[in-house]
Amino acid sequence: MRGRRALLRISATFGSLATLAILAAFGSLATYASGAQAAPKPLACPPEDVVLAEPAHLARLSAALRRGGVLNVLAVGSALGAGRPDAASTKSAAAASTISSPAAPGGFAVQMARTLEAANPRLHVTVDLSTHRGLSAGALLESLRAGLRAHPYGLVIWQTGTVDAADEVPIGDFYTALTEGAAAVQDAGADLVLVDAQYSRFLEANANLGPYEGAMQAAAIASGALLFHRLDLMRGWAESGALDLEYAAPAERPAVAARLHSCLGQALGRALLAAAAQ
Repeated sequence: MRGRRALLRISATFGSLATLAILAAFGSLATYASGAQAAPKPLACPPEDVVLAEPAHLARLSAALRRGGVLNVLAVGSALGAGRPDAASTKSAAAASTISSPAAPGGFAVQMARTLEAANPRLHVTVDLSTHRGLSAGALLESLRAGLRAHPYGLVIWQTGTVDAADEVPIGDFYTALTEGAAAVQDAGADLVLVDAQYSRFLEANANLGPYEGAMQAAAIASGALLFHRLDLMRGWAESGALDLEYAAPAERPAVAARLHSCLGQALGRALLAAAAQ
């Protein structure tokens, strides 16, 4: 819990929700639909010097890319919740939503969808977005299941690990939540993409990320899910100085965050296309 309080302090330093939480890049209870708004122009991105994802075959996405039509995507995730009165307890946290517009230029979900659509002009992607503050993977399970019950999806993107590492959730509990969520996605007939933790120097220095990364790798292998290495990608960009939200001047952070969203979305889209082609 000491690491958790420290993470919340550094979050406040970056400025309310435009901090680690903004990197989740998913809006709350919002929907992005192809053609619903003008296409954002992809922003220029630095080189990618890491493996974006481990090999996995996404059968439903592959079929959608071949035939065109509509691909419905469910994006579920959690970000660190800054400014909570009870920072020591994730369980007592209200499920307050982190708002970041999925339609904003450079948005993670938008650029991922646009990258998929560019591969087949007959493909139209909708993304239902559900993100909460301060919830562990286990706490997000019901939100995931509820989304799957409410609507048919071909692809589920689950970004997780940041809150669990900061809260020191037992690794066994984290792994169980991932495998139960993966089973729910499989039962619903969708492909699953796991997106690992957000990178920041402070998070890496104050949370033991290794076991959580290992658990996500094991869960992805066991379930056949794709694991997108957001942590490694963001770390490489930050260490090279090419794209570093933490060290950006306050006035520059909105633009840096928008570029980060855009680049992560483009990279995720390419990883999905590579997996669908296997």
